[in-house]
Amino acid sequence: MATSSSCSDHDRGSSEDDLLIAGRPAAASAKRKMLLPATTEDSFSEDDPSTRKKARKPLGKKTKPTTVQTALRRKKRKLPPATEGSEDESKSSKENRAAAASMEEAEFVSGTRVLEYMRVAYTGARIGDLLEGTNPVTKGALMRVCQSNILPMKRKLNKIRAEPALWRAFLRQLGTLAFFANMTEVERGIWLAEHEQGKERMGSEDDEDLNSVRFQILGLGSSVLASDVISPSDVDQLMEDNPREWQGVDVARMIPANNESNSSTEGGRHTLFFIKGWWKISTDAQIIPSFEGPTIDLARGALSLGNAVEAAAASTQLFRIEGLNVEGASEEDRLPIAVRVPIGAPVVTKFDSLIDSHILPLWCSFDESSRVELVRAQVQFVQRQLNRYAASALKSLLQKLIRFPSRQVTEFFPKALQMTDGQLMELEEERKKETLAACRAIDTRLVLLVTSCMLLGKPMSFNPDIGRQVSGLESFLKRLAIILFEDSSFDDEGASALSLMAGALMAQRVRSWRPTSALLSQWLRTALQAWATPLCFRYDIEAGAAIEPYAIGLNTTAIQATSALLDALKSFPGDLAMVRFIASKPDVAVLRFNAGVAGRNRDAWHGFQNLPIYHAWDQHCAANIGYFFDPQLVRRLCATSPPGKPFSALFERLFKEVTGANPRRTVLEQETFEALPFVAPHALHNVAS
Repeated sequence: MATSSSCSDHDRGSSEDDLLIAGRPAAASAKRKMLLPATTEDSFSEDDPSTRKKARKPLGKKTKPTTVQTALRRKKRKLPPATEGSEDESKSSKENRAAAASMEEAEFVSGTRVLEYMRVAYTGARIGDLLEGTNPVTKGALMRVCQSNILPMKRKLNKIRAEPALWRAFLRQLGTLAFFANMTEVERGIWLAEHEQGKERMGSEDDEDLNSVRFQILGLGSSVLASDVISPSDVDQLMEDNPREWQGVDVARMIPANNESNSSTEGGRHTLFFIKGWWKISTDAQIIPSFEGPTIDLARGALSLGNAVEAAAASTQLFRIEGLNVEGASEEDRLPIAVRVPIGAPVVTKFDSLIDSHILPLWCSFDESSRVELVRAQVQFVQRQLNRYAASALKSLLQKLIRFPSRQVTEFFPKALQMTDGQLMELEEERKKETLAACRAIDTRLVLLVTSCMLLGKPMSFNPDIGRQVSGLESFLKRLAIILFEDSSFDDEGASALSLMAGALMAQRVRSWRPTSALLSQWLRTALQAWATPLCFRYDIEAGAAIEPYAIGLNTTAIQATSALLDALKSFPGDLAMVRFIASKPDVAVLRFNAGVAGRNRDAWHGFQNLPIYHAWDQHCAANIGYFFDPQLVRRLCATSPPGKPFSALFERLFKEVTGANPRRTVLEQETFEALPFVAPHALHNVAS
């Protein structure tokens, strides 16, 4: 145990600073010997046992500073000047420079670097802690520690003790974990010194077979447990309604043996899943047994308040989400809500998996006579055409497919071209002609399903409009909820919109969370219903902007709760105002209307027959679209554009006459609409009026 006497060997004495830097009895000089050379993250991972024996690759030679840079540094540090090219430089001069370099390095520690060390290998974990996987093998998995505390690793801690500035930053960061929150930094260092161990896997020093550790598996994420190497029966057991406590060895047995790995139990089972360095204590996914306050049922899209809500009753988990606008909270002191989430195996968001798990089953549910193999070929064709679409373009296409409903989507490729040989080579000769014809015009519902599934599987990307990273799942759910208000409507008092927005909140705040298969199917059906409904909402953005943001409280409706969640998630000001306006009406049914299209079409269809795929493109997904219009038109339209927004007048007309057109809201005829100068396909280069 570190005491004042144990630090007396240091020249500086036994101050509190010594304890902060050392945190254990050994001298600081001995700890610095543990410092490892820098390595490239891609070629070697300190936390990856499978690569530990590989040669460490240096990051590269440090660039030699210029003469001016060297002179400035010497002046700043007050070091004696060095004679250029001299090989007999004094020993004291070298020591001075080394000491100054060490001080300079200690002045700043990257926050990202500190967070890299907030793994269980460094922090340990206690009974009740929720662990989240961070390595590709464990990515996104959630498990709660039920038996036997997990202790930090001595070797890992020695690595950061060797760098005083990093060690101090690490001890401060430990305060974000509940277990260390009430300790001083000195006490945190002492606790780590008392409880560190040498074992790399979870469990005690002599527990090689993981018998002593027990966990509840609460989520599979995209870890090895969610891959196809695990049997479906094992997945069902892991994600059963009432999670059981699993011995580590039982979970290890579900993972196929890795004969090439040195990290296995005596029975040959793969145990890399339980490497401490591949887990962190989750601070965003707070799963709680009960909650007394506002609770949103994700599947039902319902809000409840007042009484304590138990999680286990309905095969669900309760997630505590902080920082919402709850009634009675100040702007600076936001309060938490709970989200009730169904328990079950998380959906695999890879598109190829979604074809068989969701797209084809949903399609066959309303078109039993269709030929599955031909539909599959159409799905794969649409996927190939949309592969180059970024998340912003897929969001735009999703919205246009619903806003401008059509029977089928056309012009995936120009009429003068054929499908490439590469796209047809996998098909039998007699089917090529049929498939080519089928891909000329594809049912809009099928394109809508493909677009949705491709969007929700997109990785994190930066959204400059709201200033943060957004996942594909969050983008899909939030955009679809906004579409229900802006372009379509609902008749369930807002339950479908609240379900979507609460799902987007979960995707944002609990990055490891994924919906169940049933929940995703429910949301995809919501998208199809939004396309099919002939009614839309009236709204007034100016009036909505004057309404105060909604707080979740005793009398909050589902639509008002949706508005509050959208404020938390962030969106365009117009979207926020639109939803607030609709939420302000006691009976939103009075806002639902259509422009009378039923009288124009004999079959009462509220849209057009065909929608060209390029209709989806606007300035939100193609910022340079203004450069493709006729220059004379652009100059004339944009002459009065405000400073800093040279194309605003052009984009306003593009939205008003083309991409914003909604046959539910305005009487439109396909023939006359497509003949308008600004709408016609040749408009990009030939419009001059």
